[in-house]
Amino acid sequence: MKWYEKLYIGKTVKKKKESLMCGLEEGKRPFGIWVIMLPGGEANQLELIPAWNLKFWRSESENSCAVGIAGSKEEAVSLLLEIVQDVLRETGGAELRAWFERRKERTEG
Repeated sequence: MKWYEKLYIGKTVKKKKESLMCGLEEGKRPFGIWVIMLPGGEANQLELIPAWNLKFWRSESENSCAVGIAGSKEEAVSLLLEIVQDVLRETGGAELRAWFERRKERTEG
């Protein structure tokens, strides 16, 4: 699993961020944890996925990665709102996926 360098992290999981990330990479799927992903296909901006369901989620693109992690669905929705506000403030628009991809290019290049 790839992780966005400036990962959005919910308040309830901040202290256990590293162990959650390692666990998810190892295939553990803790109930109650939600992951915000850049989707593999072109249809969606972002995907909100419960961690227990990640084994069924297939990335169609090697560019997809986790951009956020939260301790509940409500917290994940709050993170989505924070992301939208950040994108809107910086770009004046709501092209979330394009914003993340531009930021990824800057950090990789």
